[in-house]
Amino acid sequence: MLHTLSDDSLLSKVKALAGEERRIHRQVLETLLEVDRRKLHLARGFSSLFAFCTDELGYSPASAQRRIASMRLLQEMSPPEREQVQTKIESGTLTLNHLAQLQSVARAERWDLHAKREMLQSVEGKSVRQCEKILASQMTSPTMPRESIRPVSATQSQVTLVLDDQTLNLLERFKELTAHRNPQATHAGAIRLALQIAVERVDPAREVKARAAPAESANAERSANPESDTRVPHSVPTQEAAASHRRSTPNFNRRPSRPLRRSIWRRDQVCQYVDPITGRPCTSQFKLELDHHLPFSKGGSTTAENLRLLCRAHNAHFGGRLKPGSQ
Repeated sequence: MLHTLSDDSLLSKVKALAGEERRIHRQVLETLLEVDRRKLHLARGFSSLFAFCTDELGYSPASAQRRIASMRLLQEMSPPEREQVQTKIESGTLTLNHLAQLQSVARAERWDLHAKREMLQSVEGKSVRQCEKILASQMTSPTMPRESIRPVSATQSQVTLVLDDQTLNLLERFKELTAHRNPQATHAGAIRLALQIAVERVDPAREVKARAAPAESANAERSANPESDTRVPHSVPTQEAAASHRRSTPNFNRRPSRPLRRSIWRRDQVCQYVDPITGRPCTSQFKLELDHHLPFSKGGSTTAENLRLLCRAHNAHFGGRLKPGSQ
């Protein structure tokens, strides 16, 4: 038991555990590199490596981001350089915080690999605070607070973000134009209303209302003067019959019609990729795209039965390119 150890023994033990932890950090980065190379997170039904790290591995969002950013930095290096950095991670002269902070600043400043090498040497052996100061001194633009979402209750979250002047002016103007629907003139109310309007406009599953004014005028005229109606009577198909017709009628074009696209979006709503090994569905709603289950180039038809929604990651990796589970 720990309480039976002497002071020296306890300090020796915690130092040994810290060294073991650094060795594990190195192994985690090496393993994530290989997982990403094989795109195994996609095969297992995750839309991103971040989702894999948080949902499957149980990392917090911040911990997952540090590991992924560190891994991305190592990914750019040659094998010998990578080995040197990993050795320094194991010794403790470089940490995941060093690598993650450097990669974040490098992306913002668009540093090349040569600049990243130089900054790695500058921050080696420094504390986290010293590393932040060194990186900040090399930045040409002010550091912007990172966007964040933090739950504050069961139904509410606090969102932190930075808006430029143009976006802020648009928000204020929207508040003015919609004050009758947002009486308290709150930013939260304005954003909610704006998003409702925007989603209704861009949602591919929405029903498009046709311009019926001319037809309604003609119908009214025919009702007033029935003898003038020279149309040939015909039955009006139901929505179910029209949908059945769309499903059964082959479309020899790669691009589906608008009604067919809307029906697929209403039916699927989320990424339809399912890991064939674990049965885990992706269910991502990020950058959804229509995909032919049997590729169009291989004779797949543009019908509801052969169309599905995939997130961009799964569509790029598996949609008509690779079979699930293949390398």
